[in-house]
Amino acid sequence: MIEAVLGAHAFEKSEITVIGAGPAGLLTAYRLKKAALNVKVIEARSRSGGRLFSAPSIQAEFGAWSLANGGKPEMFQALAEELGLEIDYWQAPFKRLGIVSNQLSDITYRFIQSYDNDPRKARSILEAIILVSKSGQEVLDNFYPDEPFLKDFTERLLWGYFGSRAAELSAKLYKESIIQLCLGGMSDVYKQGPQQAPLTRVKGGNDLFTKKLAEFLRNDITLNKPLTAIARSTGNRLRLLFEDGAASETDLLVLALPVSAYKNLTIEEGLVPQDRLESIRSVCPGSITKILIPALGTARPPGYISTNDYGAAMSEHEKFLTLYWRTPFTLDACKAQVASIAQALKWDLPTKYIHVETDDLHKDYPQDAVYIIDWVHAPYINGSFCAFSPANDRFVRAEKIEGIATSTLFKPSGSIYFVGEAAGTSTPPGSLAAAFESAEHMASLIKQRLLFLYSNSHQDVQFRL
Repeated sequence: MIEAVLGAHAFEKSEITVIGAGPAGLLTAYRLKKAALNVKVIEARSRSGGRLFSAPSIQAEFGAWSLANGGKPEMFQALAEELGLEIDYWQAPFKRLGIVSNQLSDITYRFIQSYDNDPRKARSILEAIILVSKSGQEVLDNFYPDEPFLKDFTERLLWGYFGSRAAELSAKLYKESIIQLCLGGMSDVYKQGPQQAPLTRVKGGNDLFTKKLAEFLRNDITLNKPLTAIARSTGNRLRLLFEDGAASETDLLVLALPVSAYKNLTIEEGLVPQDRLESIRSVCPGSITKILIPALGTARPPGYISTNDYGAAMSEHEKFLTLYWRTPFTLDACKAQVASIAQALKWDLPTKYIHVETDDLHKDYPQDAVYIIDWVHAPYINGSFCAFSPANDRFVRAEKIEGIATSTLFKPSGSIYFVGEAAGTSTPPGSLAAAFESAEHMASLIKQRLLFLYSNSHQDVQFRL
């Protein structure tokens, strides 16, 4: 691909503003700045990094626990090498477990029995059901008409993986994940091997990715500045209004926002097609609270535990059991489930419970505490990973713009570009892989468009292969 080696003055009149300093926003800005473009990043919160949030002192991830999440591990490997980071690959067991009479019970065989150990036949049946279904719940109702236990268990798995109930998930968009889960495997988010699911991590903490990007951009990031409105200005520029009453203008705008932020963002009519904007606002922010239970014993669960309240997996370097709490969180309910897990695994019962402040990056954490990370109520994030409902079916598909893959829902609108976990094309929606993929694609598209614009009016733009 041809890249431009741009003179310092060639793009000085093009101002690019990235709103949001999470993984997608930082990577987009990083790519644009490396191309000598004039870019600045504005973030609502008091820190950059979004939902990448590590606690290296206890070898725990308070945010995303795996980077690839159904994407291409080679993409993360290449970016890690570029940033001077080292990737760590870890295999997680994926047997399906339930707690019965305070004992862990492997129920994987029940899924295999449900389709007579004939996965090809079961896949054909599921594909036919998905073809005429709107939601994931409709698929489960028709595939498990006489198996309420398996239906409920699979519904809880979907909820745990995608942060929303099966009734709120598009059957079409989550087709492969639904099929994999019904066949006894894992979600399409994790490409598992025969007995394990590979996880991709950064040695020293996943948030080293965003810290490295932020370090490169350190003079171009403004924190504590929530965006409230976008309007037209003169000369095809955009006017940005902020919560503190300040205003600024920009030529190009990249929105790297969590989906929940669009509900409170005022966008002048006509800047984004109204039907697309309504569909963006209907994307579901996840409802999962993350809880880390210290492994105060030698036993380790050999797979994924699921109950009415949570799904759980041994994920944090075997130091913590990670619970994905689905139902409305209460501390008393959490303590009751922690006691049940400790009894089933013969662990000592932890006595300390710490609510993690998601803006606090420098706190030392004890190894023996239970950690509660409530992304659902985190300011300016207000949700765990997002999910698409049947209402999004019309827009959520991939299309190419000038040879670059983009999401129909989140494709550019005039001089407004979109990146984030909801804007991927070849990776599962709501995943970190989708955030990185969309950032790479939109940064490439912006560079390509600006290069075309300026190569027609500047004779001193040089090229290299």
